[in-house]
Parts: sequence; C-alpha cells; structure tokens
Amino acid sequence: MNLLKTIIERLNQRIEVANIFDKQFGLCELNANGNEKAWVHYIGNGQAEVVTNFDAKQGTLFWAKRGKVTVVKTDAFRVSGCKQLYITSFPLTAYAVVRKSHLPCDSEDAQDWLASRIYKITSGTDPVFKQSLGVINYEVIPSGYINEIKTLTANYEWACVSVDFDIQVITTTEDGCYDICQTGDIPLPDLPACTPCLTEVAVDGVTITGNGTSEDPLVAIGGGGGTPLITKEEGTNVSTNTTTLNFTGAGVTASLTSPGVVQVNVPSGGGGTVTSVTGTAPIASSGGATPAISISQASTSTDGYLSQTDWDTFNNKQAAITPAALTKTDDTNVSLTLGGSPSTSLLAATSLTLGWTGTLADVRIASAATWNAKQNAITLGTTLQYFRGDLSLDTFPTALPPSGAASGDLSGTYPSPNVDKVHGVDFQSGTPTADDLWIYGGAPAKWQHGKIKTINSTTLIGSGNINTGTVTSVAALTLGTSGTDLTSTVATGTTTPVITLNVPTASAANRGALSAADWTTFDSKQAAITPAALTKVDDTNVTLTLGGSPATALLQGASITAGWSGTLADARITSAATWNAKQDAITLTTTGSSGAATLVGATLNIPQYSGGGTSYKSTTDGIATSTNNITLSLSQLITGGTFVVGDIIRFYCRMRATGVIAIKTMRVYVNTTNDLLGTPVLVATYAAGVAVTFQQIKRDLVIKSATNTESTAVSTNIATDDSASNTFSTSNIDWTTDKYIIFTNQRANAGDTLLTSFYTIEKL
Repeated sequence: MNLLKTIIERLNQRIEVANIFDKQFGLCELNANGNEKAWVHYIGNGQAEVVTNFDAKQGTLFWAKRGKVTVVKTDAFRVSGCKQLYITSFPLTAYAVVRKSHLPCDSEDAQDWLASRIYKITSGTDPVFKQSLGVINYEVIPSGYINEIKTLTANYEWACVSVDFDIQVITTTEDGCYDICQTGDIPLPDLPACTPCLTEVAVDGVTITGNGTSEDPLVAIGGGGGTPLITKEEGTNVSTNTTTLNFTGAGVTASLTSPGVVQVNVPSGGGGTVTSVTGTAPIASSGGATPAISISQASTSTDGYLSQTDWDTFNNKQAAITPAALTKTDDTNVSLTLGGSPSTSLLAATSLTLGWTGTLADVRIASAATWNAKQNAITLGTTLQYFRGDLSLDTFPTALPPSGAASGDLSGTYPSPNVDKVHGVDFQSGTPTADDLWIYGGAPAKWQHGKIKTINSTTLIGSGNINTGTVTSVAALTLGTSGTDLTSTVATGTTTPVITLNVPTASAANRGALSAADWTTFDSKQAAITPAALTKVDDTNVTLTLGGSPATALLQGASITAGWSGTLADARITSAATWNAKQDAITLTTTGSSGAATLVGATLNIPQYSGGGTSYKSTTDGIATSTNNITLSLSQLITGGTFVVGDIIRFYCRMRATGVIAIKTMRVYVNTTNDLLGTPVLVATYAAGVAVTFQQIKRDLVIKSATNTESTAVSTNIATDDSASNTFSTSNIDWTTDKYIIFTNQRANAGDTLLTSFYTIEKL
C-alpha cells in the first residue's frame, strides 16, 4: 500500500465533501525541463500534464512534498507486550487556486478566507481513515500559509495560497518480540520494572511470607518449614537444586512444573482424597475430587445469595403502612398532606372529595331558609358591558388607545411611536437647520434635509413674490470671430448685461460670415452649362472627353453607350449571315466522373474521370503547435462530387517534432468546416508508442455508398500495401458536398513543438 497516495486521496475526499474545489490533483512536482518551472501531475505511462487548468467552476487544488518523509520510534505511549510505536511524518504543501468571485468575502480578504477554509477541512484526525488503515493515530497539522504562489502566473482574478501541512501516522511493529518456541535467553522488551506485591499467603496451616525480592524472599512457615525460595536476577532460570519448598503435612506434595513455577498440592483435612462433592440449591458443585463450588445470585426467578447492591436497595425501602380513610364532618379546618413523609402522607386514596354540595340544614347557619332562598342566578348586564374587578358592571369604551409594537413607517411602541420613514424610505440622521427642506436623494436613498437655491440672493422660503428683476439697459454687442459656429456669451447677468457675439469666418469647417476674398472667388466661377446629347451614327472614330475644361467636357450625362448589339445589316460586313451565326462564348464545367464530354449551347462539360494519380498534395509546413490540445496544422478542401461511390481515397501525412522528444499523436478528420467545431469525423489516428522525431500515417478510405465510407481501424497504423487487421471502421460521410480533410497534432510533453510537414491525397 502506498501510504502517501492513500493520505492524499483521503484529504481530497474530505475537501470534495466540503465542496470548495471543482478540480483536484494528487501528488505533483516542480518540473524545470521547459523554459519556465511548472507544476506537473503524472497521469501514468510515464506521462505528465502541466497543472494549468484553473478554468474550473470554482478552483483547483494539488499537493506536493515539502521535504523528506521521516520515520522515528516513539516512547511517548505505552503499549502492551513487545510492540513498538513509530511515527511516520509526511511534510506536504497544498497549492490552492480559487476564483475570488466564488468566495463569500471581500477581494482583499480572499487569501485569508481560503487558507482558513483549507485549515478547517483538513486539520485534525480522521477516525474513518485510522480504522481503514489500522493505524493508531492519524493527524493533519497545519503550520502556516503564504499568499500567492510564486511558480504560477500572476493573475489577480484568483485567490492563490500555499498551505504547509505535517501529516503524522503512528503505527505498531513487532520489533523485539520473540517466538514462544525459541530456546535460550528470552529478549525481554524494554518495559518498566515490575513492583512485587505478594506479602502473605496462608494455605491449611502453611503460611508463605515475603514479597519475592532478594531483600524479602518468599518463606514458607508451618508444616515443617523449608528452604527459602530465592528470586534470581532477570533472565536467569530458577533451578530445582537451589529452590525448594518443604511441607510435612500428610498428603502434601510439591513439584516444579516449569522453570520458576512450583506447584503445591495440599489435601483437605490434613490427609485423604476427596472423591465427590455435591451441593443443594442454590449451592452448586461441579463434582469430582476437585469440585468447583458456586452459588447463584438471587433474582425475581432464582434463589441465591443477596448482592450488596440489592441489600442496600431493600434496606432503604419504606416499612409497610396500612392506609386509612380520612374523614372530617365538622366545619373546622383540617390539614391534608399529599406526598411528604410516610408518617403523614395520604396513601392509596382512590378518591378525594373537598367541600360538600346540597341544601344546608337549619342547624348549620343562623337562618337556613333565608340562605337557601337566595337567588342562585347572577343578574347579567348588556352586551356592551363588562365586570370590573369589584364585580360591578361598566360599559365598554367606544374607542381604545392603540398599544403594542408599531410597524410600517413607525417604530417603537404605542401610544408614543416614532415616525422613521415615509412610504418605506428612511430619513437622514441628524437635526435639520433653519430653512431646511426634506428632499428625496438617491445617494444615499433617503429623505435628506437641504436648502433650496436662491435667485439673485432671494430665497424661495417665505411668503410673497420673488423679485426676478428687469433688464434696464444692454451694452453694445461685442463682436468676435473665435470658434467654429455662431456663439454668444453674457459677461454680466444683471439688469445691465454685457453680451459678446462670436461670428467666425465661413469655411469648409466653420459656419459664419462670408469673407470678401471668398465672395470674389465665388463670383468669378463659371456659370451653369446646359448639357447637350452627344450623337454619332457612322463608323468613324469619335473622341469623348470626360472632365477637361467647361467648354469641352460632357456634363450631367445620364448614360453612355459604347458599341452596339443586334444583327448587323448585310451592308455593314462582307457576310452578315456568317458573322451572326458564330458561337457565343463557351462556359466550361467538370460535372460527373464518367461518360463523354458534352456541349450544350455555350456550356462544355468534361467529366472528372477516375484514372489514378495524385489529386492533392502539400509540402508546405503546417501551423506549429506548442500546446497539449488537439490542434489543426494543415487542411485540404475536397470539392463536392470529387469522390464518388466506388472510389478509393489514399492519403499520407507526416508530422515533425522539435524540442524534447516524447510520445505524440497524429489525427485526421473530415469536417464540413475548416476547423474542429461541430461533429468532425475521425478517420485516422496514430501514436507511435515511443519517443520519435517524426512519424507518418498511411490510410485507405473506400466509398461504398452514399452513407458508408469504410477504412482500416482508426487506431491501426497500416504502413504497407499488403496489410491485415482484425478491426475496421465505417463512417457516414457525404462526399457530394464540400468537405475538408484536416490534419492535426497533439503533443504529450511540455517541450515539444509539432507541425504537419507533408501530405498527399490520391484517388486510386
């Protein structure tokens, strides 16, 4: 398993769930083989593509190692047995590119928001990842980020950050463990020393004391005593020659079952052999000489011992109380406690009656008759009345003041709301000054307080008429010639204005006064000439001057007819009949591919016969490409009807490369337009499979019908005339209309420059 690849896939899954990035790459590296450094992502088969596709809907993210991967042993955690813990650290950097228009923040905060979002979705631990890989711990620890990515093209439309992470994975290993079957010294793990805890054991009169250390060894007392059991150093076997336990009781035996393990058998009763032990429920015995005695725990369905928990529960229960009826027949008060302590509360009451109903006896009140005669019904008022607190009647008011929260153009609460708006438009804050008016303004869109302009120092505020003034005198006009049109200005806007009138000299660009010099020029021009028809009826030459002087030029001619059409009279030529019978100009066409040439009227048609030979060829280099896209290099227009049913079309094309030598692909399409738009038909493709400087395609197309053009398989390279293939392709190409055969190139390496250097198209 590639742990680093698995980590990056998991990080991308978490980012994808967060729905930030539209396009994500795995591990990338900085490649400097081209003119500039670029981040490349390996796509398999030794090929890589440059990470430049930042035109996704939202953004792009890719990863790169920041340094070497380290593996260190850690003692920070305690594990059982001989296992060891190792921390594997992967220093990674996430490169993120996102359109600022897709971020919910201001443009200047885009990088900060993007970095914080990546922190949130990648930091911490991932329980699913830990469980799937069987690791103990998995952490993603961000250590910082940098705005902009120095190795990417600067583009302020994007938010670009590089965020550093340290990925830590803790795993276990069996280093230092041993096989239980191996002999010799056992390589114990590096664990803390055990603290002995044995102090005293007593079995049938034999007491074993000590804690098992060299300072306080195990000693058996009673039953004859014995030699102390000495604990040897770690890693040393305990020998039966130096460690024994002696017992003198009847039937007591001791044996060394394994190095360091002594088994002591002490029969019950000081001697004899137990053959069978039984028990009476709830006591049970497994039987035999060494029975296991047990007793079940008591429950609602099982007899047995009472657990401490159940005993505490039962001990705290209330003692049984016999409930008694509570009776009170006089008018004195009585206290009834519902709940409370067991000694005072009313228990098991099926019903409780408070008070009494019926007709009181005379002995209960001073005058029972008077009491019973009182009116039961209460006299009610009208529908417009209500009961006051003292049970007296009062009339509803006809109007109530409003109350509660105000709304609409009002705020606050009734009965004293505030007017904040008019027709939903807020008022400008602040206090108006004297003579201010409320005027609606668009920036901001509020009722704003402002003043109205004055006219000649007279304000519009107040009563009476506004004195607009009367012109009492006008100074003489000041004449000028500036500008390109007639203009006027007022220097003093009072009752005695000064007006300037500019009248420029008339010209091709100016409207104005006609100068004396121009008047003289215009006055000297030729008077209007009445044109006359020009007629020539014989065959002698005539000279017609267009332009020239006014005395000789032809003016205002509506039309000029040179020559003549019609049937000449015999008197005009030697043989008029022979002249008029001559053939008109001949039009040449090349419709069809078989049959004899025909002359119909003035149209001569010579079919395009199928006789082999080269139909089209080009040795001119095509358009060079330096991108990884499929690019048109050369194309050839095939006129509709050039190829017909039964024709075999053979074409060759050759591609040449410069720069870094790598695998490249040639393709040939047929399309109705001179581009790759729409639905072009792919008829040939070839990638050599190895790095070459040039490669060539040779293909044959057979036109079998109007809707069927058959060829060898599109992806098969047939380099010889004698060829065989397990597959072939059929395409629907209408050769009766104009078609373009398009030769394209596609590079696979950033350092390549490709072009189509040669092609031929033959009809066999």
